[in-house]
Amino acid sequence: MARKNPAHLKKELKEKEKQIEKMRRDFSRLSNVKDELISVVSHELRTPLTIIKEGINLTLDEVAGKINPKQKQFLSISRQNIERLSNLINDLLDVSKIEARKVTLKKSLIDLEAFIKNIILPFKTIADDRNISLGYKFPDKGISIFMDPDKITQVLNNLIGNAIKFTKAGGKITILAEDRPGLIQIGVSDTGIGISKQNLGSLFNKFTQLNRSYGPGEKGTGLGLAISKGLVELHGGSIWAESVPGKGSKFLFNIPKANFEEILREYVKEGIMESQDKDSVFSILVARIDNFDALKKKYGMAKPYLLLERILDVTKKTLRRVTDTTIKSSGECAA
Repeated sequence: MARKNPAHLKKELKEKEKQIEKMRRDFSRLSNVKDELISVVSHELRTPLTIIKEGINLTLDEVAGKINPKQKQFLSISRQNIERLSNLINDLLDVSKIEARKVTLKKSLIDLEAFIKNIILPFKTIADDRNISLGYKFPDKGISIFMDPDKITQVLNNLIGNAIKFTKAGGKITILAEDRPGLIQIGVSDTGIGISKQNLGSLFNKFTQLNRSYGPGEKGTGLGLAISKGLVELHGGSIWAESVPGKGSKFLFNIPKANFEEILREYVKEGIMESQDKDSVFSILVARIDNFDALKKKYGMAKPYLLLERILDVTKKTLRRVTDTTIKSSGECAA
């Protein structure tokens, strides 16, 4: 077979590079059009859906007059479907924003145990109605985590909601938290019907509907886990699932720990941006205990940390605005 001329090969290579570049630009343009279309359509649908939903709620509340049981049944079904459509629109918008990297995290230092307890509360009634035990398991030592509470709430709502859907009466769901080197691991464990091994790989893909038995009106959008994956990865973490069919599933994700300097830097950045937006003054107060390690050796752990907590408490009480923040580290606090 005759060899091609090097000059001819070089020309062919350049042509291929041009084709690949054109395909890349076309793909990018189509992706932008898709994101814009989803955003526009979703926003255009939101307003009429809100109006329709409010009208149905007012009718169900009999503001416009009495309704009979049959009418109430039909209106309730309509409201459920409107809520499902609203959820689908919100999920589509979330996916679009995550893929376009238009999601901004607003991180703060959170007491993880109190945070998870608040998330569990709305699910308790549903779980009790279905005779499902819903609880949590935390280490004795408290865990503070630097994260966006709204985004992680969304992740946990998806995971707990799924666990309730696929756990039968008499089953158990447990929210777990573990402090590990360099990261905080959070999980939702259930004794539900489980997931087959071949389905685990596609679990976090968009529009994935696994062969699980849903109850009436419970079918999801297939976007919840994809959104959860995107939000966890925005935090620099990872999410995965472990399951044994017929015995249950465990969904786990981790979030990297942030040190005092990283947390302070984030608060300062947010504070500067906020002060610029509001054209207001931004200031920082730092209190440091010298030789903090020496104090711990001399008096043990309790007294030096109690002193630090008292300094933090005094600082909080003397702050002028409710939006001001205090954070602490080993031997240091800032406001």
